[in-house]
Amino acid sequence: MPKRLLKRAGNRGLALAMLGVLWVLTGVGIGVAPLKRSHLLDENLLPIWARALLWGLPGILAIVASQWRKLDADAWGWLMVPVVVRFVSFLIGWVCSLIGIESLAYPDGWRGATAIAIFVVFIKACAAGLDRAPVQREA
Repeated sequence: MPKRLLKRAGNRGLALAMLGVLWVLTGVGIGVAPLKRSHLLDENLLPIWARALLWGLPGILAIVASQWRKLDADAWGWLMVPVVVRFVSFLIGWVCSLIGIESLAYPDGWRGATAIAIFVVFIKACAAGLDRAPVQREA
């Protein structure tokens, strides 16, 4: 059974399912044991249940869509939503620290935004490049 599901999903579907599981676990983690943040980022202004759903719902969609190619592209897009929200949140915190808005200031926001941007590039690369035939190079 697992071999058949793996063959049916392909590399792209497997990556989608793995990221979906990671998103669901992140949503469960936020719902069960939310972190106490010392800084007030935009993302932290949402209630805990909304942050948990923000991560969990795209994860569930990705797991389901990993088996159906028709939903595949939509699921890759939905996976980006919580990541982009976190990216914008870090960026706003960093900019607020630069311009002196202390209530939203997060001086290390540039590091978080950079890490999230790299993760966005990874997700886009997985969405665009998996399951393509390798390029044959002549020696």
